[in-house]
Amino acid sequence: EKMSVELDRSKLRSRRKEKGLTQEKLAECAGVSDRHIRSLEKRPVNPSAKVLHGISEALEISMGELLVVHQDKQGKDV
Repeated sequence: EKMSVELDRSKLRSRRKEKGLTQEKLAECAGVSDRHIRSLEKRPVNPSAKVLHGISEALEISMGELLVVHQDKQGKDV
């Protein structure tokens, strides 16, 4: 069984909107560029732990809540 973790883009976007933040304001609070925030919301790109921490602090949410875990079940080698 293989597991992968990625940023939950829809959670990032919805939480940002709940907090009333623009992409630019979130970027400023998280210490990254607004281009980086746009990229994270649009494409399956995983941020560094430092960036994820900054975003989670700005959104007042745990880093874990911004992640989604996928489990890929594979056939076993015999």
